[in-house]
Amino acid sequence: SSGFSCPGPERSYNEWSVLKLSESIDDIEPYNIDKKPLHSGQKVVAAGWSSDFRRIEKIDGKLTFRFIKHIGDCTAKSVLVDKGIPYFMLTNCDGSTHTSGSGLFDGNYDHNTLIAIHAGSSQSDKDAERSLETGIPIRHPFNERTWYSVYIPIAGELRSAIVDAAR
Repeated sequence: SSGFSCPGPERSYNEWSVLKLSESIDDIEPYNIDKKPLHSGQKVVAAGWSSDFRRIEKIDGKLTFRFIKHIGDCTAKSVLVDKGIPYFMLTNCDGSTHTSGSGLFDGNYDHNTLIAIHAGSSQSDKDAERSLETGIPIRHPFNERTWYSVYIPIAGELRSAIVDAAR
C-alpha cells in the first residue's frame, strides 16, 4: 500500500491519513464522496462500532469482546468553514470510545455518500462505564460544550488525498 499524509497535527482536524491498497478487494464497492455542501441542521447517518455497544460473548469456550455495529440517524449541529471549505463538524450522533474513524453519511440509502469521518466525542469515562454496566447507550441532549460527536468532513485536503489515492 502507499500513503498520503495529512498536512500536520497543528490542528486536530488535520489528524488523518489515506492509504491506497496495493490490490483491490473483491465485492467491495468504494463509498461515493461527491462534493456536496454541508450545513448545520443537515440530517446525517452515523455508522460504526463503539464501546457503548460492546458485549462480552462466549465464543469457542472463550470470553470475547464483540463490538456491535450501530447505525443511527442524527443531525449536523455545527459546521465550521474556512474559505468555503468545511473542516470541522459537531453532531448529536451517538459515539464513544472506539468510534473514531467510522463514517458519517448523507442519509441517501440508495446511493450512500461518505461526508465525514468520526474523530471523537465528549462522552465521559463515567458515562462509558455506566453504558457498559447497563448495556444501554448513554444519551444526552446535544450541547456544543458538553455533549457532542466530532467529525472531520470529506473536504479540502482530505478529499484531495482520497481522490489522489483512487487514481
